[in-house]
Amino acid sequence: MEIVFEKQSEVRGKLSITLQPEDYLSELDKELKKIASKAHIKGFRPGKTPVAVVKNLYGNEILGDTVLKLFSQNVDKYLRENDIHFLGEPIAPENYDFPRFNVRFPETYSFQVEMALVPPFELKTEGIEAISYKITLSEEEKNKEFEAFLERQASIKEAQKVESENDFVMGNCTFNLESTEVEAESQTEPTTITRYALFLVSKLKKEAQEQFMGLEKGSEIEIYPFQVFENEEDTKENIFGTKEEDFTLLKDKKAKFQVERISRREKPELTESYFKQVFPNEEISDENAFKERILQNIVSDINIHAINFAKEKLKEDFIKQNTFEVDIEFLLRYLTQAKRVSEAEIKEIKQKPQEFLKGVHWEVLSNELIKKYNVEVTFEEVKQDYINGVIARVRQMGLNTGDDAWMYEFAFKQFKGLNKSQIDAIYTNIAREKAIDRLYEELPKTEKETSLKEFDEILKRGINA
Repeated sequence: MEIVFEKQSEVRGKLSITLQPEDYLSELDKELKKIASKAHIKGFRPGKTPVAVVKNLYGNEILGDTVLKLFSQNVDKYLRENDIHFLGEPIAPENYDFPRFNVRFPETYSFQVEMALVPPFELKTEGIEAISYKITLSEEEKNKEFEAFLERQASIKEAQKVESENDFVMGNCTFNLESTEVEAESQTEPTTITRYALFLVSKLKKEAQEQFMGLEKGSEIEIYPFQVFENEEDTKENIFGTKEEDFTLLKDKKAKFQVERISRREKPELTESYFKQVFPNEEISDENAFKERILQNIVSDINIHAINFAKEKLKEDFIKQNTFEVDIEFLLRYLTQAKRVSEAEIKEIKQKPQEFLKGVHWEVLSNELIKKYNVEVTFEEVKQDYINGVIARVRQMGLNTGDDAWMYEFAFKQFKGLNKSQIDAIYTNIAREKAIDRLYEELPKTEKETSLKEFDEILKRGINA
């Protein structure tokens, strides 16, 4: 066997492997015997098919599989042992003719693969700023955040009468369109269209709000459903089944709206039992102490968010500081040939290559950081990360049953269904997060004290600002 590596440029290499018959014939013989011992071929008992028969029937295919397997194994071994860093996977050169295999005439086979190389570089952190934000809240912001917390904790309860702009009113809107001549026992019948609608009173125009106030469950009023909302988006979102043509057909049409259900968001009562429900292991007896404790959590969450933003900015600056040349032409050919992305995604990469290149750089740089810091990830961390993510998504969907044991079991069953590549992806993401955490800890910090309002503006400008 002969293996030759040629560095065509700093970013592209070619590997050639030549296999002589003595390199693969013993493996071919083993494979033929293995298949013969399991083959079910007409005229022979299971497992008793002669090797010569298997060779005659399937020899060319088995030879091809054997040779290509040896080729692939030796490519991987050579690249690993010679510490050759590359992007994506090695692929055959363009317009490459693969050899044809004939088991009757063993011969020498030569193969070539090309790869996108990672050029030599050293990690640099000089001049990179790691920011430590300290967020302070004004009294007005504290009150606003506390009220927002209570809104999130609000429960939905049935009501008999619309009394607040925060009430939800649901029911059917029935439109009577112009009469259409329908032959049915010489009668003319009106055409009707029904749309189910949800009206949050606060989203309605002022005159519509006044019309809805005082409505009771089961009552009926006449309204113009496509005119009561402030904007078209709210109309589409809250009149279910709305089609584009409805805005032409029904915009100026009056409908009978029958109130089927009235719901109201009610904030929790600030009682000792509620304080105990939120903080079961703490003794909180009055509203001021409860508010202060909630604000501690809110400020803590805001500062965690600020740290995560600072790490994302650090990651962006770190990539800019450590850019290297990338053979994007080869990578696009690899992605196309391996069918890793769709044609539309290839087109998007060509239109916006910078985002793609940033991802390529981070993949390489994060791997270097993982090695530098000897980052380790346990299987338990992978499992818990996935389960926590599933539980968080369930809660975001409003499906929280309050039964933590049930949700854990539900998430764990999903985790057990993951394949190796999915597990590896979670492992890699955790390792990369740990690597950027270590880099953030290592660098000197620039402290920035800012108000919540100012920090919101920073978030809007983004990490590149």
